[in-house]
Amino acid sequence: MKPLIKLEFIKLIQQPVVWLITICSFLLLIVTKIFYYVSTTTSTTANAWEAIATFPYMEGTLVQAAILLAALPAVFSGEYESKMDALLLSSSHGKKQVIFAKILATILFTTSVVLLSWLLGSIIHWLFTTHADPYASIASLTNHEQTPYHFSLWQYSFVQLVTNWIGAIAFSMFILYVSVHTRHYIISYFIGGLLLTLTFFIRNFSVFSVEWVLKYMTLIDVMRVQNMFSRERFVMIGNYTLSLPISIFYSYVIVAICMFSFGCYYHFKHRQVTS
Repeated sequence: MKPLIKLEFIKLIQQPVVWLITICSFLLLIVTKIFYYVSTTTSTTANAWEAIATFPYMEGTLVQAAILLAALPAVFSGEYESKMDALLLSSSHGKKQVIFAKILATILFTTSVVLLSWLLGSIIHWLFTTHADPYASIASLTNHEQTPYHFSLWQYSFVQLVTNWIGAIAFSMFILYVSVHTRHYIISYFIGGLLLTLTFFIRNFSVFSVEWVLKYMTLIDVMRVQNMFSRERFVMIGNYTLSLPISIFYSYVIVAICMFSFGCYYHFKHRQVTS
């Protein structure tokens, strides 16, 4: 299994478009943040913990999603376009191990992207801002005044990293699920990009509607983290107010990861019968 995972991981990182998007995304992140801090007085008033706390909410998720969208649509649709799907499914490992290797390589790739983006973002913020007390409450952060949680700043940063990572894996599994159902890279890319765009442009609110579902049930908002912790979450359904504890969001994302993963496995394996 390990050689297959390594092979699938190498296939992901060897794509020229992945290198192009990764380099451009990281360079854009570095240049824009440094220019922002150097050309304004923000670096003398903001603290590193504040900057790190806002990282996944905006540029962090955008950088991660851009790289994932560049790499992952080819995981399955690339096999279709190259006519390799029939060969894989007829091999001794194609029924199970190759599919598992693709899923595990995707998780490994996603983890690498998340860790690299956080490392780069944290270094930039730490170098160009002041250093506040890491044991201060997250209620001291902007947009967190109504938070019901009592994390310290350093604890919140760790919680954000883990939550961002889980959300990124869910988003990655969604892209794989779309990829396994379509023969075209560009379609998978478009659907994943549409999901990302909708989440960013729909405002925050708590009335149940189609917009609410698109905002909070499409996984991207978990990657962005902040909306989960900035205040107590609830949704109004008619005259009823339903409280949404944080465990619901985590449970939903984990279930989504399992369902998308199983969907990828079942559909690709089933193609042996229908192809």
